Amino acid sequence: MSYLGFERITHRYIQDGQPVLQDLSLQVAEGEFVSLLGRSGCGKTTLLKMAAGLITPTEGRVSIAGQPVTKPHEQIGMVFQSPTLLEWLTVRDNVLLPVALQRKPTGADREAADARLARMGLAGHEDKFPGQLSGGQQSRVALARALMREPSLLLLDEPFAALDALTREELQEDLLRLCAAQTMTVLFITHDIAEAVYVSDRVVMLQDGRIAADTAVPLPEQREYKLRYEEPFNKLCLSLRQTMEGGGRV
Repeated sequence: MSYLGFERITHRYIQDGQPVLQDLSLQVAEGEFVSLLGRSGCGKTTLLKMAAGLITPTEGRVSIAGQPVTKPHEQIGMVFQSPTLLEWLTVRDNVLLPVALQRKPTGADREAADARLARMGLAGHEDKFPGQLSGGQQSRVALARALMREPSLLLLDEPFAALDALTREELQEDLLRLCAAQTMTVLFITHDIAEAVYVSDRVVMLQDGRIAADTAVPLPEQREYKLRYEEPFNKLCLSLRQTMEGGGRV
């Protein structure tokens, strides 16, 4: 059953201008992990912002659990390419920010924040400031913050793009582990084909504001790093690469 829906979406940033998205329809099932893949400018981030309620499409309808999306929703967690942590707040207070914007955090909230940080391998870092953390640690804090209110929908816009390859793989593992522990629907933007295949149930490729491919990932639900070096994984990556290039390279 569809949880996140995009129906006949067309969007222009300038009236009568070239559409960024054109008559696009996409359904994401509850609990499904879908990656949006494509070259820069294909409309990935625009689609993500519509799901977040930050942009209203020029034409068409976006819905969550059957209800139209007209504004940001408290059951949505979002992680950006940059961790966007507040430098003057401690790590714990950054994680508590979604709660603090609604009400004064309680002792139970602080315990929950510390538990999330521990799950992300950051126990003992609660009272540090963002500037005292590595890039990978800051990304873990941003992910813990997005999950603080146990969202039903998690939106991620290239959250690991600026990290080194090994740290990026470790965070992909962390993300999959967290998704397994807490049922969430996930929409994930990336330019990295291997990353999209590794974390996803489905990979949706956008080209020129339309869906060029919608590919199921027939890999085991439990994934570990060795999978990246096996033939089924690499064949799927190659197929997606050829689709991205319009089949022009073999």
